Amino acid sequence: QDALRTARPGGKVVILGTGAARGADWTALWFRELTVLGAYGRQVERWNGRAVSTYELVLELIANGKLKFERLLTHTFALADYRKALAAVTAKRSSGVIKAAFKF
Repeated sequence: QDALRTARPGGKVVILGTGAARGADWTALWFRELTVLGAYGRQVERWNGRAVSTYELVLELIANGKLKFERLLTHTFALADYRKALAAVTAKRSSGVIKAAFKF
């Protein structure tokens, strides 16, 4: 609901995952002329002759050392630097952020 309400007129809203959008007020779609895109990032994969869920496969590959994911985390920030972190993740093209996290 927040994305629909705060997207700029003519903007895009991406709905991720499989959750139902129950109770959302979709009026903004036509009044603000928004584009809505859906993204679904998991399924059943065929891997080494077996069917396995995407998440299960990824966790297995990480556990076996066959998938290196450390380089996806490109930036870390102290919690006190949350303004700097938000600026970086909202300007990914210029900041080079792929994934950011807070250091606790």
